[in-house]
Amino acid sequence: MKKELLSGVIAIAMTMAFVGCGKENKNPEPEPTPEEPTPANANTVLSFKMEGNRTLMLSAEREFEVALTKNTGEDFSAEEDITCSLALADNPQSLVNAYNSQKKAAFALLPEGTYSFEASTIAKGAKGASLKLKLNQAEIDKAFIASQKPFVLPVKIAPGNEVVSSKGYIYVVCPAYEEEGDNLIIHYSREPEAKGVLYNYKGSVERAVLLCPGGAYSDIPENDIQWVVSGNNGFMNMAQATNSMFAALYYSYPHTKYYSHPFEDAYDLLSLVRARKGEWGGYDKVGVWGMASGGHIATTLAVNVPEMLDFQVLMTPLVTMQKDGTQDGACRSLLGDDPSQDLRDALSNEKHTAAGNPPAYIAYAANDQSFSMEKNAVAYEAALKANGVAVEIHSYNHNKHNQWWAWTAKTGDVDFQASVKEFLKRFTTSGK
Repeated sequence: MKKELLSGVIAIAMTMAFVGCGKENKNPEPEPTPEEPTPANANTVLSFKMEGNRTLMLSAEREFEVALTKNTGEDFSAEEDITCSLALADNPQSLVNAYNSQKKAAFALLPEGTYSFEASTIAKGAKGASLKLKLNQAEIDKAFIASQKPFVLPVKIAPGNEVVSSKGYIYVVCPAYEEEGDNLIIHYSREPEAKGVLYNYKGSVERAVLLCPGGAYSDIPENDIQWVVSGNNGFMNMAQATNSMFAALYYSYPHTKYYSHPFEDAYDLLSLVRARKGEWGGYDKVGVWGMASGGHIATTLAVNVPEMLDFQVLMTPLVTMQKDGTQDGACRSLLGDDPSQDLRDALSNEKHTAAGNPPAYIAYAANDQSFSMEKNAVAYEAALKANGVAVEIHSYNHNKHNQWWAWTAKTGDVDFQASVKEFLKRFTTSGK
């Protein structure tokens, strides 16, 4: 991400130096490192250009590019023409097994025949390098049907020059796609249950919306997702009425040490939505929609990668992790029983708003009993406005958590569904 909140504390630092995206976990355990002795005559040692201990990368495109650096951490500059490529890391199955054990993941090794490596020549004096992994998406999708597990491929650098050696490796996550009726399921995360589901993605649409459901970081409520497909009040109706594509996020549940899992899944699905816009509707406007604790995921994206979002829609959003305002169950599921104040601050998104954050639509029940709307929805509104960000906010005289079907002109100043549709229509892809 462009900024890290309390560097070393928040675990969702991203870099845009890759065609895919990378991520970093809080206090990650050491990864198993293959023994790769450096040739005695090597005067250049190449390694992957990464931040911190990040090793897991998503292939958002069918061609995955990586950047290189010298092992000393210096920027790479070729002293002569260098031929090199990516290659399968040593003992790949052992590496996948070790990653799964350490990170509570369930990856399968990407099968042979579903990928290939393309060699590159790095010209003398070049400051960067591009090494490509090509994916055969049709074969990956077939393999997923048999395995029912997400795929990962450990890769290393394979220099073709005697004077060049390499060190380290990364895991490349290779998404699989599965059609289910009119919807598209994307399997791209560390757990088989975690996925993205695209609705109204066929044909030409005006915008894409990443849908983040609630569930207090412990149990994604099916009614949040089912609202996508239910009758006149559902998101499918919303999608069709506004000519929008919705991408529903089923995130990996957090583990205390690896609390960043939901954020990483959200970022990765957002990256896929942006990368595949030509295939999924031709939109160029992308926003996020968060409900309850899903509002915490949505606002985490909005304040950390605002350049990736055109708008944000928040319904009874959880925004803060402060003791006097958060939802205790959600905070405990995400950060454990006794998180530090630094960690609470790092993930209290009202503290990290800035002028470049996307415009917001916020709706909430004034008497919601689940957590304080003043410390969440209202505080976030104030923080955005203090930075000059446009905000539309509506309060409803209601005491039930997230029962948006009761948010009508009789309980508030406007009908929720009518007004949010109008908000979405402000963000229109040019030429449509």
